[in-house]
Amino acid sequence: MSNIFSKHPKEVGETYLQHLLVACKYGLILFGLSIIALLHALFPFVFKRTVSHKIIELADQLKRGEKFAKNTLLVHKLSIYLKYNLIMKTIFTALLIFLFNTTSNAAMSPRFYETEILGNWICKDFYPGYAAFEMIRYKKDGTWNSFGELIVDFPIEENKVKVVYSALGSGVWEIEDQNLVSMIDFIKVINRNHPWLDQYFNMQEQFTLNERNSEQIMVLADDYINLQPSSGKPYECFKVEI
Repeated sequence: MSNIFSKHPKEVGETYLQHLLVACKYGLILFGLSIIALLHALFPFVFKRTVSHKIIELADQLKRGEKFAKNTLLVHKLSIYLKYNLIMKTIFTALLIFLFNTTSNAAMSPRFYETEILGNWICKDFYPGYAAFEMIRYKKDGTWNSFGELIVDFPIEENKVKVVYSALGSGVWEIEDQNLVSMIDFIKVINRNHPWLDQYFNMQEQFTLNERNSEQIMVLADDYINLQPSSGKPYECFKVEI
């Protein structure tokens, strides 16, 4: 029942009470014009153009009111449309965030790292007076093996002696959260150009067997990995096909 009384007022951009007052206003004006028209009929010399001018004025007011009502209705519909769009955009954005987080969580899972890290990598690490190059292979069975070269500058008296080492090693590896955890179970380091230095400094003794070494995986792409050791600066490796 309430819809019957409010449907038309809404169509002209008014509430029921506003429409009631406006309709009563025009009703009283028209009633007054009808009396003036009767007087003009009896006495043609009075109110010659009063009724016609007023009717034109009322018609113009009604046209403006209709245009205003249409604009009001358009604004109302536009408001509903914008609110709907805002809701849909909010839902869509939330869905994208959910999908992104789901994908990210899947990508950052230990299973992802375990799969992506398999294969052959060439790693390089540089410090002032130190350079290391290593070819390392991570296998599905959780083992690794590697060979590489270390170049170290040793200060002897006032000079620096560049010592070149070859290294061969193997061990085991696993992924814990976002960390590559590995252990050395075998390593052989050979001083290639200044073996006499080994009696003063033995490079192989700098490596500890069966000790867990954890490195945080900072970046892992299809053919690139960046690792942050527990101490020192990060280093990078590149995947190669052999």
